[in-house]
Amino acid sequence: MGTPMYMAPELAGGADRAGPAADVFSFGVLAFELLADRHPYDAPPIRAILDGRTPEPAALRELRPELPAAVCELVASCLAISPDARPTAPALVAALARA
Repeated sequence: MGTPMYMAPELAGGADRAGPAADVFSFGVLAFELLADRHPYDAPPIRAILDGRTPEPAALRELRPELPAAVCELVASCLAISPDARPTAPALVAALARA
């Protein structure tokens, strides 16, 4: 179904919950890693959901204060727990073009 460290939290409910928002989440994890040189979570977020906890990513802005705030906010929005709170893929592309 996926690599646990990159799997969106909603996938804890099964693969049928996979959608474009899950890909945006995975993009957020990868972007965080590239910008911060570390994973945003200490453990797979899907594991936290299965254990009844809410995964909390590290704050990119605290790790890399020299990055533009807009970039940090965009990555954070990609890592939102709720799929509905994440940007759509077209909105993400547009935001990246502006950043």
